[in-house]
Amino acid sequence: STPEQFRDQSFDDPEFDSRIYLVAVDAASDEHIGIVRIWMKRTRPRLGFVGVRREYRRRGIGSALLASAFRAVPATGASEVTAEHDLTNEASTVLAERLGGRRTGVTVELVYEPEREVSRVG
Repeated sequence: STPEQFRDQSFDDPEFDSRIYLVAVDAASDEHIGIVRIWMKRTRPRLGFVGVRREYRRRGIGSALLASAFRAVPATGASEVTAEHDLTNEASTVLAERLGGRRTGVTVELVYEPEREVSRVG
C-alpha cells in the first residue's frame, strides 16, 4: 500500500491503538523485521496480524511481539483479545495452540485473557 493508504488504514482508524500495534526493528540494520497489530473493536479487541520476515523467523520474534502487545492490553481497558486463523497456516497454529488456542473445525480460535494467561506468553 501507499504511505497514504497505510495512514488511512492505521493511524486514522478509530480502532488503532499504538500501544498494541508494534513493529520489531533489527538494531544492526534498522530494518523492520516483524509486526503485530491488535484492533480495538467495539465488541472486543481482535488480533489482526502477526508477521515476521522470512529470514528472521523461528527466533521467537513473533512470540516476543505478541507478549509485548498482550502486556499492553489491560491498559486499554480490555479484558480479552480474540483471534482466529485457518489451520493451513502451520506457524500460526503452533503459536495459537501454545497460547491456549483451540481447533474448531477448520480454524483455530484463541481468546486471550490477560488476567489468566500472562505466564504462557514470552
